Amino acid sequence: MARTLAQKLDFLMDLTQTKNSALGRALNFDSSYISRIRSGKRGLPKGQPFLEPASIYFSHAIREDYQKDAAAKELHLATSWPPEEKDAAQLILTWLSGRFQTPQEELSMEDVLAALKLPFAETNAPEARYTPEKGSAVSAQIFFGNAGKRDAVITFLEELVQTGRAHTLLLFSDEDMFWLYEDKTFVRTWMLLMRQLIEQGSRIRIIHSLGRSAGDMWEAVRSWMPLYATGAVEPWFCPRLRDGIFKRTEFIAQGHSAVFGSSVPGQTDEPLNMLIRDRDTAEAMQREYEAFLKLCKPLMDIVRPDKAEELEELQNALLNTPGELLTAESSGMKILLKKGIASLVVKEEPPYAAFIIKEPRMLAALEQYLQNI
Repeated sequence: MARTLAQKLDFLMDLTQTKNSALGRALNFDSSYISRIRSGKRGLPKGQPFLEPASIYFSHAIREDYQKDAAAKELHLATSWPPEEKDAAQLILTWLSGRFQTPQEELSMEDVLAALKLPFAETNAPEARYTPEKGSAVSAQIFFGNAGKRDAVITFLEELVQTGRAHTLLLFSDEDMFWLYEDKTFVRTWMLLMRQLIEQGSRIRIIHSLGRSAGDMWEAVRSWMPLYATGAVEPWFCPRLRDGIFKRTEFIAQGHSAVFGSSVPGQTDEPLNMLIRDRDTAEAMQREYEAFLKLCKPLMDIVRPDKAEELEELQNALLNTPGELLTAESSGMKILLKKGIASLVVKEEPPYAAFIIKEPRMLAALEQYLQNI
């Protein structure tokens, strides 16, 4: 008899000696919730990824030879356990999601590869619910909720990469950033695609929203630091406050396509997101974005020094400025902050870069971040 999801999860947790609390911490779930899924009293959570991050967790936890042999036997593999963690994670995901169940027969590697033919991030991604008929003036797809927004953005970026040419990207979002950061697999894929576009010569303008909590503001900027270091990204901010009621996300590829989404804080259902493949629509959205950009200011000055002494000069200039100094190191970055004046963020790993921040709200967010760590 084929195992249930609860039995499969229980097998993996026993095999890796994983406690409910440990898996809960790794996946951001309460240990009691993990216990109920493991016992079969609860199904998979809605609106929060579970199978993908669990598969990644167990692919890393299955290290010993006896564990690999037991896992291969449980999955009825005709070959040994995959040596690469990413392949093991995809295999576990396929098994947990029930895309193959053959308790009576062993699976050959060809069977496994066939079962793994879908991209890793596709498991929890919703299908588009509407596609206009052929001959429509505008080609569009509709997606719902955070998972739908991620699916639309990945599709948008993949299609741009597939063109093999440079694009100008115009980005803005003041929606809750949870849609971006709740899925680590999405973040990695998103960063990879953005880097590919930059390598193809693309340039990016992003208008950051400063109407967030201090932690969210710094996290948004920090996550962009590796891309800032390429010199291909222009960060901006709007000094004017918006009403804070209607939130929106816009990813525009000039003259090509766009992703648009909107929501209202506290909205409990799944908000609408659209992927639009139409040159005229993209250009109209671009004109609106450019009008918005005229109300904005540069968020920071970005310096990419080739020599260590140039970095030293920047640091000394800030150190010699009057005011209380706060310093810290975080995620390969050295942060020097003079309260209310300026901050210098130095990326200490290749590619080297320095970011000079003077915007008051960003400085306040950075100061709070430094005090917290």
